[in-house]
Amino acid sequence: MSSLLKAALEAQIIDQELEIEYSYFLKVTQEQLDKLLNSGGVSKSLLFSESKLSKTARIRHYLEKDGDQFELTTKTKSDVTKGKIEDNDEICLANYNTLLAMSNSTVVRNRLYIPVIVGGEPVKREDGSPLQWEVDLYIDARNVGNGGSNLTHPWIKIELEVDKATLPNVIKYIPFEYDELIHSDSTDEVVRAFIGNLYDNDYNVQGVYTADTLRLTFNK
Repeated sequence: MSSLLKAALEAQIIDQELEIEYSYFLKVTQEQLDKLLNSGGVSKSLLFSESKLSKTARIRHYLEKDGDQFELTTKTKSDVTKGKIEDNDEICLANYNTLLAMSNSTVVRNRLYIPVIVGGEPVKREDGSPLQWEVDLYIDARNVGNGGSNLTHPWIKIELEVDKATLPNVIKYIPFEYDELIHSDSTDEVVRAFIGNLYDNDYNVQGVYTADTLRLTFNK
């Protein structure tokens, strides 16, 4: 059944133009982070946790002001497009808690959406929607529950999904200052080990994460 579903999904997108995703990790100082948060350029933010079940499956808990939502997310590699097919299914709290008990790690992200501006004008996608950066600020597990003053980890993630050839040389359009940049899809073994350590250790709040505490933290 899963192979038939995968084939159907691939058939649906085979004639569509592929999106290109740019993804980087950036190291920022507290001053740079404060400037980003106070810049007024953020269009919206979204707080959610993501717990890893396997290499391809995650569960997400979205902390919404009008009620929390729970989701099972799976990503499978397309043999036709060589990209990834993402499937998101809403699940109930009971199923979420069952899967959470089976998870390997949990990270919490405060995701910021920042419109892409070029030449003073916002960039539009082919469908007319605004092109936006997705900037993920991860909770620093090393400071949760330890009295640390800085909950946001200095290494943040920034992604941009563009229509084919929409925006070349995207790095120069990153809309805030940072100290260091690494590609999230780097094949360098040292870089891969560093990113793995971020997720497995620095970002991993499993066992110390409580939704209520973090909701209060981000909605002061």
